Amino acid sequence: MLNCNHKQQHTFTSYSPTLLRISPGKLCSLLHALASVTNHIKSYSMQHQSLAFAPETDKRTSSFNEHVLSPEKVSDITERLKKFMFSEKPYLRYRYTIKSLADDIQVQAYLLSAYLNQEKRLRFTDYLNQFRIEYCENIIQEGLANDLNMKGLALICGFQNRNTLTSAFKKFTGLTPSRYTKSVRLGIIP
Repeated sequence: MLNCNHKQQHTFTSYSPTLLRISPGKLCSLLHALASVTNHIKSYSMQHQSLAFAPETDKRTSSFNEHVLSPEKVSDITERLKKFMFSEKPYLRYRYTIKSLADDIQVQAYLLSAYLNQEKRLRFTDYLNQFRIEYCENIIQEGLANDLNMKGLALICGFQNRNTLTSAFKKFTGLTPSRYTKSVRLGIIP
């Protein structure tokens, strides 16, 4: 409890003037200034309630929600993506970006992002990782991964490291790559 000259008491739960290395008089002045600012903010908030309490939008997600793609644009992007993903396998490239994919299929990056989010309900990395995991599953099933460790498998499948591979693999298959490999060797293809 701190007594100010202004006949006001301030309660501290975890700090004291000695811990803060501020004199009690200076601390009292700071607390009064803080109370004054708080009152001004409350007053302003009450007068301009719609501004003070307007929900913030997430800039990463608001842009694709606002942009509506026409059915023709959706069809065009679908065809371009399908052809390119299966013929060129860009998901195997290291550090492949949405900008790179957009340039490769000649679509603006914001339209591609909107397409992936609205039509596929996926973020770009999850979209790529789906292809990578499918590729990885095929390598394991064909026995081509038998001589690889997890890091080698990760790099061949377009992942930066084995942890990223393991996380994505488990997300899309429900199994770790090791468990999946053991199942395949036992003749149980999940």
